Amino acid sequence: MPTIEQVAEVYPHFAGGSVPGGASGVVPAVRRDCSWGKPYAGSQLRSDDYVPAGTRRDPTRRKPDVVIIALSFRSVRHASDYVADSVKTHSACMLAGASDDAALTTKKLRFGLGDQRFAVTGVLVDGQATRVTHRLLVREGKTVTSTTVASTNGKPAAKRAVRLARLAVRTAR
Repeated sequence: MPTIEQVAEVYPHFAGGSVPGGASGVVPAVRRDCSWGKPYAGSQLRSDDYVPAGTRRDPTRRKPDVVIIALSFRSVRHASDYVADSVKTHSACMLAGASDDAALTTKKLRFGLGDQRFAVTGVLVDGQATRVTHRLLVREGKTVTSTTVASTNGKPAAKRAVRLARLAVRTAR
């Protein structure tokens, strides 16, 4: 997983920040409604939430939040299935927790990386807040990395999100 210093090279507001103990466990299947299903046998995950120095998050929420997840599967088929399932559920997952009148628009991002990839930019308008999220999944062999860069009332650059995904893939091996 990337260090906070490596993330700060892409997003400078993380300089001097921390990675307060990530989550780990098995990889659950993702259902169409974005709920968790049966775990993939022999899988492992590690999730890191990167925190800027001083505060938990930017009070204006314009500077992006970053979460990187590395998923390891027993087989290439399981890893490929996970990416395919994520493609089917990305809209439901981006709407999770939003109000009933929230509006979501998505646009696929194109980039070359890994054996299999899926990337989407979602713009969620919910009341007065607009949340822009770049979610990039990259599979290399039996490993999948998920890079999420999100900002409320700001617009994180897609090119930086791709750069961070490249770093995540390189360090997740």
